[in-house]
Amino acid sequence: SPSYETIFELMHKCKTQGGTLHCGSMSWVLTGCYLSVGLKARQVVCLPKDSTDFECHSTVAVYSDSKKKWLYMDPSNCIYVLNDKNEILSFSEFREHVIIGKPIHLNKEQNNNGFKLYEKFYLYDYMAKNLYAFQCFSNEEGNSTSNLLLPVEFKRVITRTRSSFPKITNNPDLFWKKP
Repeated sequence: SPSYETIFELMHKCKTQGGTLHCGSMSWVLTGCYLSVGLKARQVVCLPKDSTDFECHSTVAVYSDSKKKWLYMDPSNCIYVLNDKNEILSFSEFREHVIIGKPIHLNKEQNNNGFKLYEKFYLYDYMAKNLYAFQCFSNEEGNSTSNLLLPVEFKRVITRTRSSFPKITNNPDLFWKKP
């Protein structure tokens, strides 16, 4: 996909030349929107375990001071994930709920180009395979940095992440630390 220097350039091109955005661009835009109003946010790429599966999904983590956690947001589908008490889940909580089978559901407003998603497919097929590892990008002192969270048992490199030379951790508390 084409690269853009700014979100404004991307949005202008879509508006004037038509077209739609893929999940990576939508996540970049939503992250920029959150940052512009003073919220802490970062784009998070959700990755599968299977290195031959090149389908991943870009999402956004926005930090909630009141909940003291990074909330899972999917701008491509207008989705956030809720537990059985209707509390918005973090990435770690979403992953844990899928693994151990705790009840979860999508927000009512979820929308994919005017259509509701099949909730079970999104949660337990599409996202379940993409909740294995997480990669985010940040700008530290003017340098773009890639951070990768891998499960402890994973001992290889996820092929698609090699080119960004990620800082790898198996510690979710470090990866999801308070900003």
